[in-house]
Amino acid sequence: MTIAEKNKPIQLGSAKVSAENWPIIVQNSSVPASIKTLMSMLIVEQTIKGDLVFRFKEDDAFMITPRFRNAVRDVVSRFLPPGREVHFSVCAPTSEPPKSQQPTEAVDAKAFRKKLGWLIKEAPDAVRMTITPEMAAVMLERNSSDEWRNRPESKPGLRRIVRAMSKGNWRYTGETIIFSVDGHLLNGQHRLHGGVESKTPFEALVAFGVDNDAFKYMDVGIARTPGHIFAIEGVPHYNFTASVCRVVKPYFENPKWTGSINNGRVENDELLEFFSEHPRIVDSYRIAIRMTKEGLLSPRWAGAMHYICACKSRAMADEFFEKLVTGIGITSEKDPVHVLRKRMISSSQSAADHKEASSYLSAYTIMAWNAVRTGRERSIYRWRSAQNPDERFPRAA
Repeated sequence: MTIAEKNKPIQLGSAKVSAENWPIIVQNSSVPASIKTLMSMLIVEQTIKGDLVFRFKEDDAFMITPRFRNAVRDVVSRFLPPGREVHFSVCAPTSEPPKSQQPTEAVDAKAFRKKLGWLIKEAPDAVRMTITPEMAAVMLERNSSDEWRNRPESKPGLRRIVRAMSKGNWRYTGETIIFSVDGHLLNGQHRLHGGVESKTPFEALVAFGVDNDAFKYMDVGIARTPGHIFAIEGVPHYNFTASVCRVVKPYFENPKWTGSINNGRVENDELLEFFSEHPRIVDSYRIAIRMTKEGLLSPRWAGAMHYICACKSRAMADEFFEKLVTGIGITSEKDPVHVLRKRMISSSQSAADHKEASSYLSAYTIMAWNAVRTGRERSIYRWRSAQNPDERFPRAA
């Protein structure tokens, strides 16, 4: 839409509206004082056909709600002749460099505190906005009071958010930060703390006017598993791949790993990031499924052991696990693969309370692999015996 000369008076019926007299018209209106303040910030322009255009700064866009627009239309409606309309638009961009090339300006906490108070009272259900660290700190002021206290923080959850924001991996999720009708922060404290601690702005949907009692019904849905997240990202064999990452990640990252996958929670985004560095984990799917069908090892551990060995030599790993699955190529009872296969079959045929844990069978797999790699025979496998209960998980040679 073409804009005519800026600030030129507009003849509307018996009154003139321009940038100069717009504040006077606003002051004489009957709208609430908080809305008058916003109206006086608008820049008045006209189009060639005589329509009114109200322009506002991009930083104030989240305050130009449908309710506010209707209030402006009500104020000017008595001046508008038939056929004329009211439009709203962000101020035209200047010649300044893109935001990504500009230093981040600190938000005036006092000014935003006032805006937040207005939003809680006047805004519609939800507003999408970019929340700076300063804005997040102001919002967190409403996280507790004499009448209200939010649930305790989850330190692991907060660390996950701070890590994602610091690395630039955080995305707009559509999940709302929620304020009650009384202005209490009901939901979103971890994201807000994350923005403050990482010193990173983030985009979020902020909802207002929610009943205070709604807090007890929040976050009671089904939690997303790593498999859910891998599926959303389009990872092949998502449940298998996510479960293998859960084993392989501590193996690679902790030389002192004892083979347990229950020591500490690993966040979904951490597993996904690990997979991005090890995409060939999916190549271990077929051999893992074959091993499971033969009753040798669970898919998670079979895939993890194949991938660990394949990182040393893919061709040799494929040959080793093919022999393990089929028994073809075994020529001696002292062949490490034969001894391992026999141990696995025996375990699978035992009663449930006598089966060996997958972590133990996996440790024996690495021992057999190391024996084959070094050309040695092996007739006994022992790991984490009574004499050495805290033995580390063996490392592949």
